[in-house]
Amino acid sequence: MSGLNAIMLHHLSGLGIILDEAIDNLRGVRQRTFLSLVGIMVGAASVVALINIGENTASESTRQFQSMGTDILVVQNGVSMSATGRPISMSDINGMPSAIGQSSLAAPFSTASVKVQFHGKSVDTNAVGATPELAELARLKLGSGRFISEFDGDATFAVIGRGLADSLSANSAPVRIGEKVRVDDYLFTIVGILESAVRNPLIPIDFDISIMMPMKSIRRALASSGEISGVLIKVPENADPVGIAAQVSDYLRTKAGNNGIQVQSAEQLIEGLHKQNQLFTLLLAGIGAISLIVGGIGIMNVMLAGIAERRREIGVRMAIGARRHDVLTMIMFEASLLSVIGGSVGTLLGLVAAYLFAVISGWQFSLSILSLPTGLTMSLLVGLFFGIYPAIKASQMSPIEALRAE
Repeated sequence: MSGLNAIMLHHLSGLGIILDEAIDNLRGVRQRTFLSLVGIMVGAASVVALINIGENTASESTRQFQSMGTDILVVQNGVSMSATGRPISMSDINGMPSAIGQSSLAAPFSTASVKVQFHGKSVDTNAVGATPELAELARLKLGSGRFISEFDGDATFAVIGRGLADSLSANSAPVRIGEKVRVDDYLFTIVGILESAVRNPLIPIDFDISIMMPMKSIRRALASSGEISGVLIKVPENADPVGIAAQVSDYLRTKAGNNGIQVQSAEQLIEGLHKQNQLFTLLLAGIGAISLIVGGIGIMNVMLAGIAERRREIGVRMAIGARRHDVLTMIMFEASLLSVIGGSVGTLLGLVAAYLFAVISGWQFSLSILSLPTGLTMSLLVGLFFGIYPAIKASQMSPIEALRAE
């Protein structure tokens, strides 16, 4: 054991000597060393920051989407060009719970393009034939008034989005509850105004700039067939959204003989979004790696310049017994030292940059654990890669020619 300890102490002592020499050599060219460190730091910081920003972007997108509801299915009505069939009917929707063995809340809707006018202002938008359940399933919040009621029948009552209300309002004539707006050729009384809301990408309607009216009204008052354009379905608690989506699709396609019907769940969209964000994160990491490579080139320049200035020193070392392997190790150790220091500082700077980006964006910061070893490892690999050529060149130097160097 004493012999093993002696060998270990000898190796540690040798590493300590190499470390001291590497630090002294780098201090001798402080300006070039500093510039190389800056290059590695910027590269490592870019990799770490961009990976974390990509991960935080993905997390924030998923979080916002989940807040809009992951228990919703969206049925898109349509007739395929290659098949016969009919659109979805109310009888199909009413028979769906018993057919698929699930009791669920469904909200059919129909849409039509309309022109809405108020006190000389005109806006082209969508009219939505709605049922009372639509407000719950689409998570619509009222700023004032009420939503469509089952007792409205075919009355010309309407609920408008906050964005549409702002577009139609003027300083002297704001849109308020009880005001009448012209929708194509009919006057509708405003009974509710929604709060401003971010559009749910799963639902094919931007409620913020739409006008909603009873299903019977859109058939009676507008140049619309009143056919059901789609259905929002609430998935029962603890049920599998993807499985129920498949059941609903099979049921509606069989019932209506229509293979153009599409059923999509929030889980499916979130999964697709997650895959896209992974590619986005990899792309950002690749951009950061380019900066790191530029820093590696700086390391190679420092090593080559240092070797040119230290030719006599290297010649003396080799003349008094230093092997080519020793010279190679010395140069590679210097490159590794630059990489480790620059990578460590750059990793910390990258984390700070990603955190500040999240704070400025109003996001909740979440650390990507993978970014820490990735930044350090890439820095070390780049330093070693760009240090190989100068190290080999120094180790292959002829002692006689080196000693003759001025």
